[in-house]
Amino acid sequence: MKSPDSNSRPKSKSESLWVSEAGHREGSAITSPLGATASRILREDPVYFSIYASRYKFVARVLHAAEVVVEIGCGDGFGATFLSRAAQSLVCIDIDERTLDACRDRLASLSNTTFLYHDLVKSPLLEQNNGADAVVMVDVIEHIFEDEEASFCRIAWLCFARTALQSSERRT
Repeated sequence: MKSPDSNSRPKSKSESLWVSEAGHREGSAITSPLGATASRILREDPVYFSIYASRYKFVARVLHAAEVVVEIGCGDGFGATFLSRAAQSLVCIDIDERTLDACRDRLASLSNTTFLYHDLVKSPLLEQNNGADAVVMVDVIEHIFEDEEASFCRIAWLCFARTALQSSERRT
């Protein structure tokens, strides 16, 4: 499932910076089995890579047997390999369409996982977290511009609150 043409919509400053920093070049690490970011971290700082992996391992354990999980800011999809094993259905959201395309290709074997474009600075998740058991963000907030943080946090909080409410309603 590809998102609408990314050139036809205005980009937030956070999205513009992230896309330019990702350096989408032919032959870049974006084609690595790990993805561009995870490959770079492994290459530059293997100790931090183990910490990075352990965060997702911990989250996957906490979410074990969850039906629907939404990951906000999935980046190169590194966490999807952990989270897809913990959830029956995983929706990975990011603001970088080219990285999402690479995730769709590279991680096509994760049959319970969907990669979608969404910019949380602009609008809340609607159908993406309708009925989600959990909303996850790992290493995301530090990539948001200071003047966009309030909007991002307000909208992210709405996603978390809606998920918590729906989850508690299902249990009663």
